Amino acid sequence: MNVPVIRKWVEALRSGLYKQGTTVLKILPTGQRKLTRFCCLGVLCDLYEQETGNKLDWQSEHFCEKNWLGVCESSLGGVTTITLPDVVRNWAGLSNNDPYVYLTKTEKEIAGGSTETLAELNDAGVKFKSIARAIEVTFLNEADSGMLSQSQYDN
Repeated sequence: MNVPVIRKWVEALRSGLYKQGTTVLKILPTGQRKLTRFCCLGVLCDLYEQETGNKLDWQSEHFCEKNWLGVCESSLGGVTTITLPDVVRNWAGLSNNDPYVYLTKTEKEIAGGSTETLAELNDAGVKFKSIARAIEVTFLNEADSGMLSQSQYDN
């Protein structure tokens, strides 16, 4: 795992600089840049472009709908979800394109109890600040001190 990248991602989600959207990595209405919205995974894609200077092909064969920018699609439980492209996942050192995270009881309630991946949380309406906390607890605490016990992330 690339801990500095994960820390920047958490900071970006908490910064208030990104407006939250759902369903795709990035929503960019034509001619209205200030209305741009990101999924939490789209924020990581944006950081990838900023940090590496490499541009993602947002309108690749995985293009979702007009003005809705996505990169990689997978099917989870019969629902199509946009997930991280491999190049971004590898850069961040994550083990899969839509990582599972530890949730508090409150986050589970907000998300309807059954969502556990970042894309699912985002699309269920869990706010960026709560998603940042889940990323921090899951990845940064593990990196610093090993696996957490159930009681540490259920509170």
